[in-house]
Amino acid sequence: MNMANSKFSSEKIRKNLTSSLVFIALIYNFFISWKVFSKVPLSDPALYPAIAKASKFFYDTGIREPVQIYIVKFFMLFGLNDILSVRAATLVIAAFCAVFLFKFVYKRFGFVAAMAAGFVFTVNPYMGYYSVQGVNNLTSGFFLMLFIYFLTKKDYERRNLIYTVLFAALSMLTRLENILIVFLILASFVLINFSRTKLRFSLLVFAFAFIAVLPYPLHQAYKYKNPMHSHNMAARFWTNTEKNGPRSAQRYKDGPMSIGGFLFRDGAGGAAISLGRGYFKSCFHYFPRILYYKIVFFLFIFGFIITVLRKKYFLASLLPIMILPVVFIAGIDQVSRGSGIELRFYLNVLWLMGIYAGLGADTVAEFADKKFKELAAKR
Repeated sequence: MNMANSKFSSEKIRKNLTSSLVFIALIYNFFISWKVFSKVPLSDPALYPAIAKASKFFYDTGIREPVQIYIVKFFMLFGLNDILSVRAATLVIAAFCAVFLFKFVYKRFGFVAAMAAGFVFTVNPYMGYYSVQGVNNLTSGFFLMLFIYFLTKKDYERRNLIYTVLFAALSMLTRLENILIVFLILASFVLINFSRTKLRFSLLVFAFAFIAVLPYPLHQAYKYKNPMHSHNMAARFWTNTEKNGPRSAQRYKDGPMSIGGFLFRDGAGGAAISLGRGYFKSCFHYFPRILYYKIVFFLFIFGFIITVLRKKYFLASLLPIMILPVVFIAGIDQVSRGSGIELRFYLNVLWLMGIYAGLGADTVAEFADKKFKELAAKR
């Protein structure tokens, strides 16, 4: 009995020491990213402190969703200057994301998968760069991960419902397009291995989350005469950028444009082609770039195939769902000719790609262990 306890204790110590390497990698990435990029001027997030100061209540954040604004506002309470508050907000969110990703994968898929997923996230240079740049895409991904974690616990009691609703709503109030993403995730959750319990739970999650989000578009309707003003302005931005080029002036010329008008600007056929091209370009242009390292990209591809082969269809469905709002702009040159869009738009799925890569690494490790034992048995 004592030997068993000793073995368990030593195994736990080994895992703790090994897992600490993931968080050492995270700290190192933050250190280098801060050293190199902390002097790079902020883009849109530079406006967050002014919006935070002007906001009279939570939903009063203009064309920027309130969650990231209020996270920045929280850090401003500690006396940090405006720019440092923006940077600190995303650095802390990225750290929470790394810690919870490791916990999530360890509980669901084991230690090897958790180590691999953790490293995919923590050593990623784009994660480090954008953590210093204050964007809200990391925050969006973090709350979507928490939402999916509680959704897939298959615990349909009140407490789990509250957590699932909370993180669904926070994700929507970080980036409003997550309303569509959450809806489609819940639809996939219900339709794969359908049950009435799952349907009832999912309907309650979406209804309560949407009610929590509703004051934001209502306030936009009051302030701008349009509940989707922020995204209608974004639609105009992307249309003008596509039409006039990435360096053109007045990218908001002609004012708000409906989302439908943007999606079907070239008709239904054009929308279908744009969708297909967007997914194709995401897979073969953006995914290799956001994952940065070739070995990580190969592990991700292998892990995604393993996910499908093992009939983890819900997990496999998450990636195409979560990048859906992005694929319609994937073919637009945002910064310069041939640049495409900023990689930050794919940050919300970096943790998910880490899970696929983790499953790939775990499969390789299982195969290697099996072969090693077979060779050892022959001797």
